[in-house]
Amino acid sequence: MVVDGFYVSSQREALVGGDIYEVVETPYGTRVLIGDVRGKGLGTLGAGAAVLTAFREAAYHRRDLESGVVAMEEGLFRYHRSAEYQERTRNAHAAEEFVTALVFGTEEDPIARDEALGRVPVVFVDCGHPPPFLIGADGGVRELEPAEPGLPLGLGELVPERRSAQRIALPPDSRVLACTDGVTEARAPDGGFYPLAERLDAWAALPTPELLGRLRADLAAHTGGRLQDDVAVLVVERAPRE
Repeated sequence: MVVDGFYVSSQREALVGGDIYEVVETPYGTRVLIGDVRGKGLGTLGAGAAVLTAFREAAYHRRDLESGVVAMEEGLFRYHRSAEYQERTRNAHAAEEFVTALVFGTEEDPIARDEALGRVPVVFVDCGHPPPFLIGADGGVRELEPAEPGLPLGLGELVPERRSAQRIALPPDSRVLACTDGVTEARAPDGGFYPLAERLDAWAALPTPELLGRLRADLAAHTGGRLQDDVAVLVVERAPRE
């Protein structure tokens, strides 16, 4: 799989923000993470780092995404109990800080039947994050809403069941676009939300680098150059056959 994307901080000259993302090639396939740390203060930086570190470790040592997500939440819990967190946050409460995330990747079996037909098996786990979009080769665009949305990382103890994985077969020449709510909730000066699905439908025939360039420029135009939140966008597609 090939992954491309961009990140824009809502704070000028900021080097880090509340959105996180990562792509890892593992013995079990490609693993992708996109997420958004919710909270205030310096503690959010450590929370994002804790989730990223746990994701990278789990990607190499856990075959299925569901158990990888469990490891990510455990990493966040450890950080919230750490002396580092207590020192950084002082009067903050860990329960007020959580991470929405979407974890997805290819299935491990490279000779699966769908693969032979040009379809790529993809699995994803939703943790309270905006759903990704499937961009079809014919221009059709639709949200990949999970049948059972999961709670954000940090809130998983509120329900007894662990988050479930959703599986799709990615059709030939189609792409998956995942983003943070800095895109879907971006507002124009008159208060209108950014029409992401409509834009993706219009740009579906564009190569990924051009699509991403259009999206970044159009977001800036829509908001008058004043983003209210950090923006992260990733596009996942099948690698060209040699």
